[in-house]
Amino acid sequence: TVGVERLTLLAAPRRARRLRRAGLEAVADELFLVSKTRVGELDAWLAAAGLDGRPEQRMTAHFYIAVEAAVADQGCLIGPPAVLADLLAQKRLAIPFPQIHVDGALLTAVFDPHVCSRHTADRLLKFLFKDFGGSSAAPRS
Repeated sequence: TVGVERLTLLAAPRRARRLRRAGLEAVADELFLVSKTRVGELDAWLAAAGLDGRPEQRMTAHFYIAVEAAVADQGCLIGPPAVLADLLAQKRLAIPFPQIHVDGALLTAVFDPHVCSRHTADRLLKFLFKDFGGSSAAPRS
């Protein structure tokens, strides 16, 4: 096990600034872009934020379609900042409430010792630990 995804609310920078100024209650008025491949993440985040109700949602077939819509300022999404680090660094997405996050998918790494040396696997896992915050668990070959 490499770790667990950490999920939070993401939005285009202007929308994220507006949400920060308006406060957490403003989330109820937002459109959420929800992927059929990541069901349940919005509900988990809303519960962690202490918000009741169910904001408007637009379903997409795949997570990256929802990401592109969020970048285009079509709504908000719940996702893993580590996976979207490039869009955050480019200031195409922002995190309005970084203190509110939930656990996402369990991340597991395996390697074939006939193709990848233990040394290379350890280096890759260290890189993943940095990005995903996983604990140092020995990979299984």
